[in-house]
Amino acid sequence: MNRYRNKVVAFAGHRYEWQSIGVEEKLLQVLEDLINKGYTVFYDGNYGAFDNKCRNAILKLKNKYPNIKLVLILTYYHHDKEKYPIPSYYDDTILPEIEDLHYKQKITKRNEWIIDNCDLLSVTSKKPTKAVLITLSNTPKSKTTQLSISKKEDFN
Repeated sequence: MNRYRNKVVAFAGHRYEWQSIGVEEKLLQVLEDLINKGYTVFYDGNYGAFDNKCRNAILKLKNKYPNIKLVLILTYYHHDKEKYPIPSYYDDTILPEIEDLHYKQKITKRNEWIIDNCDLLSVTSKKPTKAVLITLSNTPKSKTTQLSISKKEDFN
């Protein structure tokens, strides 16, 4: 259940997509459009270069829109806060109820939790990978938006 009363955005994309020319500028445009439509909470799964690019774009926009929130969605709970510190730029953290699962199931179940608890999933991929296609197949079409660095027909 979404504990935020605000509109929540999550992201799905291939880990190497951030290397494409123009992705960062397009990402900033898309995020600003979403903020102007009332989306103020952004979930970060914190895996791979694409999540890193999304997080950095949100952090840039926090200067202009201080009301937006960046929330880290954890896969594992680490008791050793000195060895595994949570960066201070996160406004909040959420650990879905996945602690009792086998470690190989946790990322998949965490991703399912993100999909179930966001209002909008912004997707990018030039050529959909198996992981992106699985994510899309588990997400209602009304909940997805295409971050257009790919052709829409790539997903049909």
